[in-house]
Amino acid sequence: HSIDARVAMTDKAWTISLRDDCKPMNPQEQLQIFKPEDEMHNIGLRIVYGCIKDISYSNTMKMNHLMLRLTHDGSITD
Repeated sequence: HSIDARVAMTDKAWTISLRDDCKPMNPQEQLQIFKPEDEMHNIGLRIVYGCIKDISYSNTMKMNHLMLRLTHDGSITD
């Protein structure tokens, strides 16, 4: 399998693009099956969805493409 990860930063947002040729897995569909009574169920997706401003997913030509956009205040800290 191959995985391509790219990160771009503007003055207002980070954009993270992930592409792979693995089995299709739409995280937006996974979000719909959260069990509200079980806070640990899908914990990784819960953390990501809590941090991002926008998410998009597509599967084209047997490639998953996930784009995440995180906003920030423009300051960079170490």
